[in-house]
Amino acid sequence: QRLIRSVMDKFSCAFILFHYENDTRWDWRFTYCRMGANDKDATDSKRYTFLLGPGQSCRTVAENFLKLAEKREDIEIADIEKAFSVEALSDEFFSKYKAQYEKFVCFITGKKYVKAGNKYEEKVITDPHPVMYDAFNRNDKLVRDYIKQMLGRITFLHFLQKKGWMGVPEGGQWGGGDLQFMRHLFTHATDEQKENFLDAVLEPLYDKGLDTDRSANDDLFDTGVALEQGCRVRIPYLNGGLFERNSLDKIATQFPAGYFAELFDFFYQYNFTIDENDPYHHTQNSLPMRFQELIVWGYFHNLRLVFDRTYTICHY
Repeated sequence: QRLIRSVMDKFSCAFILFHYENDTRWDWRFTYCRMGANDKDATDSKRYTFLLGPGQSCRTVAENFLKLAEKREDIEIADIEKAFSVEALSDEFFSKYKAQYEKFVCFITGKKYVKAGNKYEEKVITDPHPVMYDAFNRNDKLVRDYIKQMLGRITFLHFLQKKGWMGVPEGGQWGGGDLQFMRHLFTHATDEQKENFLDAVLEPLYDKGLDTDRSANDDLFDTGVALEQGCRVRIPYLNGGLFERNSLDKIATQFPAGYFAELFDFFYQYNFTIDENDPYHHTQNSLPMRFQELIVWGYFHNLRLVFDRTYTICHY
């Protein structure tokens, strides 16, 4: 921030590249800054920054910059700010997130809420699942709660894996994990595991991995999946209750492998980053002890979820 302020003392607009020096990381940041007539009119460097590099998803920046290139001489300041806009990206993400949510719900209930004028109305799309719908006692709200919990857990782990804390090789340090652990967990699974991915792979990860203290065994967990770093990897113990088994977990479900393939492909298009100024930012190689606070902060402060019939975006 001090560097940006010193640059903006001399320029009204600037594109700034930030990279690591003498470091093994190849991630870098591309920031757009503009001085406005007042603080309200000026850009916020934290909001107008792309995190790029070999381990990052660059789809959005590539698409946005291609649109700018197509405008050529007609580019205006507003076009540049739109290309860097976090708000536009958030709207896109949550729209697609909602579509994923609807797909899983509809697979069980056969119903979907569609927009009709200024409100959403429930429409019957197909017959409900002949077995799973009965397992939920044909309770649509219970189904929605189940899918919200399922997607919420998966989404949180996408934040966690970006810190390098998921899939750390045996003997490795926290921070050296697989930045695409969740996607690789699916792509390296057997066809049989993929056909029942939630119960065969994810539920054991939650129950025996994330919700079990394995510190006596160097936090090792057997994923049962032939990952590149081996099936036994280091997984953190999260004691905040997010992965603790509850009544919803007792309901047996099984979704088509293609549903999870599309879900992880969707998540792969976006970077899940945590505020660089958070109190845990400087602990790259040492796992924070206070995981309960990390869960509450990382999951509820940064994540917005789509809920129930109105599809209202709720802030926590």
